[in-house]
Amino acid sequence: MRPLIPLLTLVLTLPACDPSGKNEPWEAKNLLVISVDTYRRDYMARYGSTRGLTPFMDELAERSLVLDRHSSCSNWTLAGVLCAANGRDTLDIGYVAKLPGTYREVVPERASLASWMADQGFYTMLITSNGWLDGDWHHDTGWSYVEHPRTDNGTRIWEYARDKLFEAQEAGEAGEDGWFLQVHLKEAHGPYNPPEEYLDGIDALDPIDYDLSITAGHDDARFALQEMEPDERELVMQHLELRYDGEMAYEDDLLTSIWSDANSRGMLDDTLVVLWTDHGEQKYEREHWGHAFELYEEEAGALAMFWHRDMEPRVWNEPTSHIDLAPTVLQWFDIPIPSEVTGYPVGEAPFDRPLYHDTVGRLGPLVRVNSGDLSMFYDYQDGDLEVYDSAADPTQSTDLYDPFDPDHTALWELTDAYADELEPLISEYHRTEPDR
Repeated sequence: MRPLIPLLTLVLTLPACDPSGKNEPWEAKNLLVISVDTYRRDYMARYGSTRGLTPFMDELAERSLVLDRHSSCSNWTLAGVLCAANGRDTLDIGYVAKLPGTYREVVPERASLASWMADQGFYTMLITSNGWLDGDWHHDTGWSYVEHPRTDNGTRIWEYARDKLFEAQEAGEAGEDGWFLQVHLKEAHGPYNPPEEYLDGIDALDPIDYDLSITAGHDDARFALQEMEPDERELVMQHLELRYDGEMAYEDDLLTSIWSDANSRGMLDDTLVVLWTDHGEQKYEREHWGHAFELYEEEAGALAMFWHRDMEPRVWNEPTSHIDLAPTVLQWFDIPIPSEVTGYPVGEAPFDRPLYHDTVGRLGPLVRVNSGDLSMFYDYQDGDLEVYDSAADPTQSTDLYDPFDPDHTALWELTDAYADELEPLISEYHRTEPDR
């Protein structure tokens, strides 16, 4: 479908070993975080896809510590990135990110990975293509420089970030203590509008009455899907899917180009690279298209991997969450993990620890709690409960909820306690207890 620049040597056998990195013979001086918006992990061949759209990401995973059962703590950007930055659930800072404009509140000032690294002398910079990460919305201490250049173009975002970092180095601002650069890419976010060469096949589809290349047309189409006649819905979804496929293919080539540029300029020589995705994208699996709807795998599933050129590749197959990213980074840089962090360095968490997910999105408040292989989903307003075995049934298609099952009862106790803590922070919503 498109050219690929080969950058990495494929590792075919990945050893099963402790991923903590405590005894690694290598040391990193710098940190590069690439956070990727609206990325469906199941598009990768690693996770079963046959589309062939993500060769770079699949190859990078073979050279990294990759977290194969990773999830975001939410299903939209602001909520997801806060957990990754804080090393704890947003509820732990007394704040809940709310998508509905009527109820939005600015994120309170708090310590984060940026401030913890800045305290150690790192020069810290965030360049984002998504406004949820800039200014007041993603407000926190620790960044030496933050900017949203008002473009969604990933190439421009990368070049801007790279050049700003070099300027800081030339000015003596990013000095001997190392740098931490985060670049947030938004390519696969709607509207899906990749370069024309990534839309091969779209002319073969019958035309539709929506311009999916612009936000208004994209939103009009996806929010009308439930009301369409089946034939029209199927055609509109074919257009949407082809465009999303194009975005994912384009993003893979974009990441290839970014990696090649960073490598050629020596930016990867002494650098730990962390690549993670903020959330996924539903494609009408639950009769919605997009994200910020529900907390099932297609929206809350996420990708996370850690790379260093001297790292021994590893796979971690126990559940992890965005709250584990910051403590893992801190441990690798031998920086003390603050007491308020509730995540664990990868490899150190109990298998059955509770992992909490919440959203106040398009369908109101929803809560999901994982413990081991089980996941409980709670509709805060309707009181509905569902339970899935997320190991045996990763797409959460078979509801197992049994009010007499002791494991489900234990999960409800965790979920109920979390909802109690959530309640005063979302008082504009009415909570309904489940009929158990």
